[in-house]
Amino acid sequence: MKNQEILRLLLQEKVQRALMINPHKMILECRKVSLSDNTLYDFVNYQRSYVKGATANKLFLATKAVLG
Repeated sequence: MKNQEILRLLLQEKVQRALMINPHKMILECRKVSLSDNTLYDFVNYQRSYVKGATANKLFLATKAVLG
């Protein structure tokens, strides 16, 4: 497994945890950082070996706001 795949899987787990805790707030935080609902859905539900840097940063900021 490449480092990028590992980081993506860790971020995906964190996003899924944030969606389980408070899905409404997670969607709101994603909209604040100009990340669409479809991008969030695609990231959580589909397995890929990569994620773009800007998208990963936005998802990280949104999960950080939800999880604290």
